[in-house]
Amino acid sequence: MTLFQFISTHTMAISLVGLLLFIMYAILRHDRITRSSHFSLHVAKENEARYMALDQVMRIGGQTEPKPLFERKRPWVLFRHSQFIFRSEGASKRLAEVSIKRFLRTPHQRRLYIGMTMLPANAMLLLPTGPRIAITIGVSLLMLFMVRGCIAQSLEHRYLYQFRWDELDAFKSEKRSTFILLIPFAMIFYGYLGGSFFGLLGILPFSIGALLTLFAFTR
Repeated sequence: MTLFQFISTHTMAISLVGLLLFIMYAILRHDRITRSSHFSLHVAKENEARYMALDQVMRIGGQTEPKPLFERKRPWVLFRHSQFIFRSEGASKRLAEVSIKRFLRTPHQRRLYIGMTMLPANAMLLLPTGPRIAITIGVSLLMLFMVRGCIAQSLEHRYLYQFRWDELDAFKSEKRSTFILLIPFAMIFYGYLGGSFFGLLGILPFSIGALLTLFAFTR
């Protein structure tokens, strides 16, 4: 079968894949331009709480009750108490924690991440081989673009420049946080891809292969 015959045979499927990729790209571009930073709001609340605590110390002579810096009405399950992700210290690991926590604490980012993982994964089960490969490459690049854009925005916040770190620390933290944030996508999305090709026997090999490829790409 020639390329022209393949395109003419699967015109509808290729059009749907192209439309889906274009919509995802438009959403990412719009989100990157109009997204407001939740991290700066958290920092402002922390600073306000510190000033209030200092004022309380000055007024009552040093006797204070410990209070959280800020509270959420409906805290998310992960990182609700701001515990450390990595046990060992290091500027690159602290920067990676900031990027990971900021990503996971933003509801819009979580919904977009889940949608970009599950919707194309289920759509692949209904597509022929050619569009299936095309949507795999396109969605993977869009997901990488989204995650790296969020990480870069976190590292550019002026709050982080109060601490000592250099470009090498930022480079290491970007790779570490990219690997951690893309683990669920790689396991689920490529597991679906393996299942669409080889059934249940293809899920585990494709998931492990995607995880190893991601590790090699971000090491």
